[in-house]
Amino acid sequence: MTTEATDPREVPNPTKVWAWRIVKWSLCGLVLVFVGRRAVRMFQESGTQDLEFSWPWAIAAGVSYGLGWIPSVWFWRRMLQSCGENVPVWDATRAYFCGHLGKYVPGKATVLVIRSGLLRPLGVPIRLSALTATFETLIMMGVGAALATALAPVLLSSEWVAKSPIWFQWFVTRPWLMAGLVVLGCVGLLPVLAKLLTAVVFKLTPLEMRGEGRSFELSAGLLAEAFGVLILGWGFLAISLGLTLQAVGGNVAITDLPILIGAVSAATVLGFVAIFAPGGLGVREGILIVTLQTLRPDVAESQAVAASVLLRLVWFIVEVIIAGTLYSLGSTNNHEQLTTDH
Repeated sequence: MTTEATDPREVPNPTKVWAWRIVKWSLCGLVLVFVGRRAVRMFQESGTQDLEFSWPWAIAAGVSYGLGWIPSVWFWRRMLQSCGENVPVWDATRAYFCGHLGKYVPGKATVLVIRSGLLRPLGVPIRLSALTATFETLIMMGVGAALATALAPVLLSSEWVAKSPIWFQWFVTRPWLMAGLVVLGCVGLLPVLAKLLTAVVFKLTPLEMRGEGRSFELSAGLLAEAFGVLILGWGFLAISLGLTLQAVGGNVAITDLPILIGAVSAATVLGFVAIFAPGGLGVREGILIVTLQTLRPDVAESQAVAASVLLRLVWFIVEVIIAGTLYSLGSTNNHEQLTTDH
């Protein structure tokens, strides 16, 4: 019987673990206090006379949000297929949406644990589930960051632009230029981005989930597919934001779609980067409140605050309903076992 030596670097230091937890929760608390106080002040100054509430618009926002993650499910399953794992659509969808709730745990590694745990009974190695799930998450956020960058000119207030240098004003007043540069950059750098993401994913995947066995390397072709389909997902999330604003009395038009896409992608990505905030709590709301109120002067401060809070509530309820329903219905393995028993 042999005993394998354990790499001391792989054994977490309890003191550091607790210190990091304290730091994360402290930062989260500070953000919530700051955003909460600002929201209350804006709400009080604006009053409630402009506020309304419409259930149909709120329900429509929830439906749009649920649809917004279907492209991500497709892409995650597409990566698993490229590794030889032909996971049924039902099981991939079930694991994805159940894992989605893991983002509310600081650090976001719980997402990987849930997804890989639900696919393990189907014979999918934990290593493969974790790696592809990490790829999907980073690429989804990467596409969102690219969209926010491309739409940056429409996200900047006229007052802020007026105070900027002349060369920057020239650049911002030509939004097509920024969008074109982002598109050309993404297309031209696809092979480099694919290799870079492959290296980053292995670093970000928890040590205990790397294990042995088959690995996964992202190809430029697969990354191009991801960019194409995940833009659709961000579009649905932006529509959900617009419908939520409509639900609290805001007046949203189709011409507002670029602002909505830029706002929701920037807020979601920055909330994701803030690993101390479960699900980007507080960070996302703060960015949305400022963005909506600044870029849409006709939107009252109380409407911007209410829309940001309602969006969080609607999205969370939809996630719980979908995850709870899919989990309770079980996997295809369970269904096949029941059929065999009968």
